[in-house]
Amino acid sequence: MKTKVTSLAIVFFFAAGWLTPVPVAEAAITAAHCTARSLVVYDPAQSRILFSKTPHARRPPASTTKVLTALVVVERMNLNRAVTVRKDTSHVPRTKLYLRPGETFRVKDLLKALLISSSNDVACVLAHQVSGSEAAFAKLMNQKARRIGARNTHFVNPHGLPAVAQYSTPYDLALMMNEVKKYPFIMQTLATRRTTIRSFQGRRFNLKNHNKMLWKDSRPIIGKTGFTRRALHCFVGRINYRNRDVMVAIMGSVRPWRDLKIILDFYQRVSFENAKSQIQKNKMSWSRRRMLVFEKTLKRSGFNPGKVDGVVTAETVHAVKAFQKRYQLPQTGYIGPLTTAKLKKFT
Repeated sequence: MKTKVTSLAIVFFFAAGWLTPVPVAEAAITAAHCTARSLVVYDPAQSRILFSKTPHARRPPASTTKVLTALVVVERMNLNRAVTVRKDTSHVPRTKLYLRPGETFRVKDLLKALLISSSNDVACVLAHQVSGSEAAFAKLMNQKARRIGARNTHFVNPHGLPAVAQYSTPYDLALMMNEVKKYPFIMQTLATRRTTIRSFQGRRFNLKNHNKMLWKDSRPIIGKTGFTRRALHCFVGRINYRNRDVMVAIMGSVRPWRDLKIILDFYQRVSFENAKSQIQKNKMSWSRRRMLVFEKTLKRSGFNPGKVDGVVTAETVHAVKAFQKRYQLPQTGYIGPLTTAKLKKFT
């Protein structure tokens, strides 16, 4: 039994200096309760995997593929450009909008259909518009994947339907999601529950987001879903907690919403425990008078530490982390020598 617990526990890796280590048994239970065959929670600010389960295993990505499709499209097409459907896409399996040859849409509306309702025919139309064929577009996708460091990924189509030699990993998907942060339109679209688009000819389409976490949980987690019989449920997204972004990806899940809730609960609890430890650490290191100087400096620099009274709170820790992030310091929440030196420049 002890060997089994230990082997389960080692699938989790906690970033030193940020996440408070948790008991081995708790890590093992968390891993065992997730039905996903592979998962990762990745902190891009420190380029570290916070915890994972076979994060580099190659698996079919299903419709999470559309995240990279959207990245290639926004880099190569104006969002307000008009696109006319020139190819019959009725052969593509659902989910789809059932586009008709001759219909015209704005690129931004097609991207909404791609990311919110996961329309496969839209992916085909966009791919042909950008590069003339799905095969040519897939080459652009693979080039983009390599540029962002996704080296265990290979695409052959823009929609994620099953295909030989199409695969990715939770880690690579997390890198793609981190790239998405550069494009506010994509981020905003992924966070949209419902919307409506129209063709130039007046046909109306009501879109509903496949990401059930937008309804199931009040905590902010946005992203892209995917499912095929071979891939099972997949998800790639962003968790924002206490003004900190981390990327999450799960692949091969049987109960994705339950898995994501388990991950959120675990991440939130560990984050909370870490905040408490940093509060205590700062209290032990600095007098109230000195903390008052730090808080005044933080507030003057545009970082809100809460009430400026020299008392260390969670808001103080969050302000310190935001300051550290801005000036590319280790984001610990603790005012150590490097942070002290940088703060002195603003006093």
